[in-house]
Amino acid sequence: MSDSVWIKKLWRDTVWAMLHNIRIQVSKDVTRPVATPFGVGTAAGINIQLPSETGEEASSYSGPFAVRYDSGSKKLRIGAGWLFCNGVFGSVPAGSVAPANGILCVTAELADGEWSKPEIKFADPSGTAHPIARVAVAGGSVVITQFPVTVAQLMTVKQCILAEV
Repeated sequence: MSDSVWIKKLWRDTVWAMLHNIRIQVSKDVTRPVATPFGVGTAAGINIQLPSETGEEASSYSGPFAVRYDSGSKKLRIGAGWLFCNGVFGSVPAGSVAPANGILCVTAELADGEWSKPEIKFADPSGTAHPIARVAVAGGSVVITQFPVTVAQLMTVKQCILAEV
């Protein structure tokens, strides 16, 4: 008699992925450890939330444009920071946005020689969109990869009309 147990390939893949995709978060929202499975097959994993001893969310970055997920409001909270636009130094106030998959950027546009009010939104990095974090939303969890930024820099250049003469 064999000790082998035959299971469906999907179940095996799910268990294998869960054991290799574990996300651990320290949270002020839980009073005891909580493990939550998510996904199916090779996209499966386990979210583990541990209670915070200080009542604060754990974070390895707390500088300008620090991004945190607020589970109460279900929004990303972004800290204030500084911005350098074509030689003009300014500040960007703290803000919040709904989580989504993509790159979170500080953005502003140059029109008629004036920069618009800076915004924090999901965009493709460019001369007018400085990346501050990558956000991935999957299976009820929000994963933030912070890009430490001291000063966001936006630059816009054009060909000088006098250079063409």
